[in-house]
Amino acid sequence: VAMPLISKEFDIGPAMQGVIFSSFFWTYALMQVPGGWLADRYGPRVVIASAAILWGAFQALGALATSATGLLLARVGLGFAEGPTFPAGGKLNAVWLPPRERGRGAVLIDGGAPLGTALGGLIIAALIGAFDSWRAAFVVAGLGTMLAGLFAYWYIRNSPREHPSANEAEVAYVESEHAKEDAHLQPL
Repeated sequence: VAMPLISKEFDIGPAMQGVIFSSFFWTYALMQVPGGWLADRYGPRVVIASAAILWGAFQALGALATSATGLLLARVGLGFAEGPTFPAGGKLNAVWLPPRERGRGAVLIDGGAPLGTALGGLIIAALIGAFDSWRAAFVVAGLGTMLAGLFAYWYIRNSPREHPSANEAEVAYVESEHAKEDAHLQPL
């Protein structure tokens, strides 16, 4: 959304624009496996919250770019930071939902990505219009994402038993369904 303004300011041609756009996905893809490992080791709560805070920071830091190289580095950092969210979301889905409800959970996680992209584009466009600055839009969006990360840390728990609003019946149901799954997966 901001690239027409940025490319004009930095005199970035189409080929470099493609490199900048794709750079996010390089590190995003690279962080999938380490993101899963981090979620297994430290729990999805910390990984999701940390990822959102870092990704917001890299979004805001993009406003400091003064060249295509600076913007490229911000996008690489953005992908690095955002990459662990999907594996950590999958881990959260596996822990919080019984096996027969995980498909719905996966759809909510997977559906959030394109919805976030669609809404994010509208938000960035509105912010650029409101502030008449792509830089201000990046800072505001970055700060908003960092706040979302803090909210995630406050709200998310690694298991239903840890969440203050999960009642004992819900926790017992999820734990019993996990026990059935574990028993079913035991070797003979």
